[in-house]
Amino acid sequence: MRRTSRSTLETSAARITLAALLALGGIMLPATSFARARILHDAAHLRHALEKMLVVGRVLYIAAHPDDENTALLTYLAGERKVDAAYLSVTRGDGGQNLIGTEIATLLGVIRTHELLEARKLDGAWQFFTRAKDFGYSKSPDETLRIWGKEAVLGDMVWVIRRFRPDVIVTRFPEKGKSHGHHIASARLAHEAFIAAANPKRFPEQLRHVKPWRATRLVHNVSQWMLRRRGLLADRSYLSRFLRLDVGGYNPLFGLSYGEIAARSRSMHKSQGFGVIARLGPTIEYFQPIAGTAPTRDILDGVELGWRRFRGGDVVARKLRTALSGFRVEDPAASIPALVEALRAMRGLRKEPRIADKIRDLEELIVACAGLVLDVRAKVASVVPGGTLDVTITAINRTQAKIRLESVLLPGSPLLPIATALLQRSAFHRSGRLTVAANAVISAPSWLRREGLPGRYRVPDPTRAEQPIDRAPLRALFSLRIAGESFSIERPVRHVWSDRVRGELSRHVEITPPISVTPIGDVLMLPNGETRELVLQLRAMVAGARGRLTLRLPKGWRATPQAFGAAFKRVGDVQRFRFRIQPPSTRLGVARVVPVISDAGRDYSWREHTLRYRHIPYQTVLEPSSIKLVPLHVAPFRGRVGYIAGSGDLVPRSLRQIGVDVRMIDNDTLAGGDLSAYRTIVTGVRAFNVNRALRLYRNRLLAWVARGGTLIVQYNTTHRFRPLKLQFGPFPLVIGHERVTDEGAKVTRLLPQHPFWQTPNRLVPADFDGWVQERGLYFGHRWDTHYKPLLRIADPGEKPLDGSVLVAEHGNGIFVYTGLAFFRQLPAGVAGAYRMFLNLLALKQATPKRAGR
Repeated sequence: MRRTSRSTLETSAARITLAALLALGGIMLPATSFARARILHDAAHLRHALEKMLVVGRVLYIAAHPDDENTALLTYLAGERKVDAAYLSVTRGDGGQNLIGTEIATLLGVIRTHELLEARKLDGAWQFFTRAKDFGYSKSPDETLRIWGKEAVLGDMVWVIRRFRPDVIVTRFPEKGKSHGHHIASARLAHEAFIAAANPKRFPEQLRHVKPWRATRLVHNVSQWMLRRRGLLADRSYLSRFLRLDVGGYNPLFGLSYGEIAARSRSMHKSQGFGVIARLGPTIEYFQPIAGTAPTRDILDGVELGWRRFRGGDVVARKLRTALSGFRVEDPAASIPALVEALRAMRGLRKEPRIADKIRDLEELIVACAGLVLDVRAKVASVVPGGTLDVTITAINRTQAKIRLESVLLPGSPLLPIATALLQRSAFHRSGRLTVAANAVISAPSWLRREGLPGRYRVPDPTRAEQPIDRAPLRALFSLRIAGESFSIERPVRHVWSDRVRGELSRHVEITPPISVTPIGDVLMLPNGETRELVLQLRAMVAGARGRLTLRLPKGWRATPQAFGAAFKRVGDVQRFRFRIQPPSTRLGVARVVPVISDAGRDYSWREHTLRYRHIPYQTVLEPSSIKLVPLHVAPFRGRVGYIAGSGDLVPRSLRQIGVDVRMIDNDTLAGGDLSAYRTIVTGVRAFNVNRALRLYRNRLLAWVARGGTLIVQYNTTHRFRPLKLQFGPFPLVIGHERVTDEGAKVTRLLPQHPFWQTPNRLVPADFDGWVQERGLYFGHRWDTHYKPLLRIADPGEKPLDGSVLVAEHGNGIFVYTGLAFFRQLPAGVAGAYRMFLNLLALKQATPKRAGR
């Protein structure tokens, strides 16, 4: 589903910058400092981080989506070879399905972005993106590049290469063959970007910020799964054409093999159900040279990995080796004087991005070795533009390191002079107040702030498009002297609280509107010209918030009342307001309404959605607020519908909008409750994949069908590693991987006299217009003759598929399997999909057979 991303309500505003902070510190912030894995503070990780300081080589891995990366290789490169390894995911995975909740589209992209960041915390690699959208499965790389906008996404990839400066670039996918169009397109773009990044005539506008970069080589990481599928893993002759690399080593510092770490990293892709078992022992990866200098024994052949690649780097390396030789796990702080000597030498080198990144890494390593706590906390989680925020500044030296805190600079506040030594085991606390600029930017994900294009996002600052997330909106700068050397250490302003089960939790303090305006549903369906109720939930994000709530409606639409006044006492207070929306009497096209809260001459229109998953940070996602208005002609459905939840979808909420009485069926009811109250029962997407009770009691459901019920099973998946072996229908039916990805693909009627086409809505070709992302997925592949296919659909140039809707009579009832993507179409407000789904709900046998058991 593609969402409208922003109204023009917000005035142009500049983010609170660190220009003053950088001037104070006098050092260059690395361009990629917010895309990397953090340094852990235990002695094992500190030693490993110190060992990594001796290595300046870099490898960039490129693929299409979250989960496409080879975590085994990234873990090995970052852990064993100690290079800076990074993953460039062309998209954020926002076009996929969600196994853990109801979020799809943009919100799913936020979830998967953070899943990647959690994975990188484990495998030690960095994370980058382009602006490309995951617009759903594509069968053609040419289609993919056309929708993405090839030149724009190629430019993003070139930007990452010039900024990160990898020595070796690795692709996950081949440049041709039968595969997801995004996969092949990512490989083709990587090859072009490898060449273009070195050419100053390509994307010359970037050269104001970066320089051309020529990587040593481009290699393709050949898929082990593909080799196994083709029966080639045992063919030594065939495998001899590839470079081999064993990535399955063991790291005694961590007490884990790289395979174990990689499995934990990959298992962070929880929204895709990608939990895996660790591979122990040797793990061979295969590589095919594509461009550049060909390697002979190793993908890093001929690459100078150490500091001597930089003039004056030998001095840095020598001082780092001295620090490493004196490192003691029981007293990491003892290495600080030697590390500071290395830092002085490093700061004396010619500035370039890779050195700047190493300077920042070494500064953080020294702080970590000192066990130094630098923290700024607020008692609230948000502040509004123009507001003030009281904070507590804390600095604690937990070792014998010689540290002096000179000053702290808070946004919008004068420099706070401290000038005090931080003694061991003594805590420094100071209260402070920061002021947020009146035109400060609201803390919404930068890629969601504006309405995007069909194939890619728009971001306000193209020079930061590769960053996985935005920097904390409020940051403090600590100015210190450690072992006689100056440090400028940045820390976000945080809100910390206690959860009774999980313990301490924290989040960055965000800049929010005074009041959020969240619609209860993205779409308002208005059947048959009827007036419908639009419900808006307002939440106070600051104490004493007040405003006037109105709707910006297209011409001809009416709302009653025209406005509400809203006033709140406390932060977090919630009120709901209800408008009656009347569509125009003549023109019945789709429209969009923007809810606006006005206060003190400024308009706000931001919706919120809180992500509460344990494997990613707790966060509130703000997006521009609007509601799609969809008038439609539809026959009413008589009867009660039961819905058995699957992995998560919004179909029940959507059906209720047009008056369908939908009741959720829990597992107890499924096991032994009364099902006779339901005319039709629907299973949610992937229900048989995720609901064990449904698999256990399928026979009870089928018996209910035989007595005259109608059961609609929406798509379920089958996977090469987890095939769906359960026979969930009354007759043999095999689910395949067939899908139709062109949302406008031609549909041909099969059995045109079937009630599906006639009752209660007479379906017409226009009912297949306006679909989003795809027609459907996981169609039936083979089926018993009792099943009757009702539709024939084909992607352009491909064989027609008949398995999208299969209907079978069973006893006195009806069983339906459908792979049509109703879980996308109904929440997106596709009128024809509503009419079609109602016809499925209404299916019944024309002449019932003798009653079954």
